[in-house]
Amino acid sequence: MQKKKKWTSDETYTAIREKREAKGKDNNRYQELKAEVQRKLRVDKQQQLEGMCVELEAVNSKGNYRQLFQIVKSMTRKFQPCLQCIQSATGENLTEAAQIADRWKGYCEDLYSDEEGKGIEQEYWEQEPPPLCSEVARVIHQRASRKTTGPDEVPAELFKAGGETVLDRMHGICVVIWETGEWPEEWTFSTFIPLTKKDDLKKCANYRTIALVSHAPTTTLCAL
Repeated sequence: MQKKKKWTSDETYTAIREKREAKGKDNNRYQELKAEVQRKLRVDKQQQLEGMCVELEAVNSKGNYRQLFQIVKSMTRKFQPCLQCIQSATGENLTEAAQIADRWKGYCEDLYSDEEGKGIEQEYWEQEPPPLCSEVARVIHQRASRKTTGPDEVPAELFKAGGETVLDRMHGICVVIWETGEWPEEWTFSTFIPLTKKDDLKKCANYRTIALVSHAPTTTLCAL
């Protein structure tokens, strides 16, 4: 996943800071800076659109239609404001970053808590032989490319490009996990991303949460 390019110029950011400092102190200066900021933002946005049009022509001439559609989608996507406020479990508004993060942590823990299966007797099966190196190689080869990375930010393409070195390491890890039953703690981490699905953005329940996991544990699971 490509990070969004900054389209607001440093000069505009400076004007925005000056406007904030003037607010409540010098109303005339504040109004002047407010108009200046709006003008600079329009100029910056126009320059961004012109740059994207140039980029569209370049990727179209190369026949890179995947990137072409991505740029068009980013230009036509409906604007979605980022609300720096969320409601607590009791309905209070939280605005501090630490409070918001803690609220999301608690909400996701409750949402994905596994209450089912508790109290059920465990069944035991005879353990099969550990996975073969060829099985791990097949899984790595079948991994889809250009997929979003997880917390480790390691793309699936890197496993394919690593050749025999990566294959041997991954096979060794799979065998150890198979024999010990222990899962690396780093592989239990996920990056949760909330996507809006309803109007009231203050309520966590009005978001659809997706979890981005690393490619290494998913590759291992398929091989096992």
